[in-house]
Amino acid sequence: MWNRVLQGNIIRHPSSVAYRIFPSINHDTNLGRCLSKFTTFATPPTPSPTSSWEFDICSEEPVFPELLKPYTSSVIIGVDPDSSGAISTLRWSNSDAVLDLPPDQLISVAQPVVFDMPTEIWKMTTREKKQPSPAAFLQLLQNIAAEDPKAAVRAAIEFTTPTHLSGKYAWYGSGFATGLITGLFIAESLEYQRISAPSWKRSLGLTRAGKEGSLALARQLFPQAAEKYLKRKKDHGRAEALLIAAWALGVRAAPCVVDVPSSSSTSEVEDTSAGDSD
Repeated sequence: MWNRVLQGNIIRHPSSVAYRIFPSINHDTNLGRCLSKFTTFATPPTPSPTSSWEFDICSEEPVFPELLKPYTSSVIIGVDPDSSGAISTLRWSNSDAVLDLPPDQLISVAQPVVFDMPTEIWKMTTREKKQPSPAAFLQLLQNIAAEDPKAAVRAAIEFTTPTHLSGKYAWYGSGFATGLITGLFIAESLEYQRISAPSWKRSLGLTRAGKEGSLALARQLFPQAAEKYLKRKKDHGRAEALLIAAWALGVRAAPCVVDVPSSSSTSEVEDTSAGDSD
């Protein structure tokens, strides 16, 4: 059924933001194009103290369609390559129970795991900087593959371009991290996709949404991981690693803001201590 929906290029979500924002659009077309219009031309709403982020979720064809092959095990790795970033994995088995599920429902049965980016200190002149650790990252990739040697493993990594106002350390750090990790993917014969930060965030309705928007969407998509990995404001790197994996799986989103009673609003955990990840 899901394949026929993809081939027919028809994805309907009557409750989506696209229906409310663009009522004149013919919605018997790919909803992804409607969401693209929304995220391109409309400024995402900003929550007030009495409101919160919420997202309308839909699906497009995955970046790696082979991961949906029946009766196989699959893993998607999502990487936020910053020194304060993270690595996420989504692992699932394509059994009869999930064969017809679109990506936005498949992630509810996938097993999410998040690792903080392993780092090391390097010294250039008088400055000490953090950068991803090659040996530790390689060991992590090998451990992920060894958990199920028969699983199909694919990866998506974000790349960023520092602004013209950024200093030489920002340019060096960005290039080093992206080059190192893609090189390790190639060394491990791991197929991967690079995606710019603005591109995947636009597809998930996160343009100008900031760290709060990324955390809110990750918690909505992965409630089973929220308590373990996404409790603190500083966990936005973990959230983005999960969202990059979700983007590669084909999940798409558009933002809306919902009012919440003031009595039910809860304060964000602001623990500044380092959290261990599995």
